[in-house]
Amino acid sequence: MPEPLPVVKTYRYLAERSGSSYRELFVCGTDLRAQSLVSDMENEGLTPEEVAAAYHIPLEAVQEAVEYVHANEEHLTTERSLTRQEAIAKGYLRSP
Repeated sequence: MPEPLPVVKTYRYLAERSGSSYRELFVCGTDLRAQSLVSDMENEGLTPEEVAAAYHIPLEAVQEAVEYVHANEEHLTTERSLTRQEAIAKGYLRSP
């Protein structure tokens, strides 16, 4: 029996960004990657309300970013690894 097609979730406040080398979602109307927003929030111990106020975006955008990041952790980890490998290959970073 064939594998079912993955269900694609649509978001109100998140979208792909044309021309970006990142294959992850951005907060619409900004240069802010969802993963960066959530990482900042978690690393700084901020609430979603504080992040929304700091970035001047709707609270719902922060909530969608959190949902997206946690639902796609494996994909985003792979994306970070590939980006790091490319930076090392281009000489922007040193190999560990």
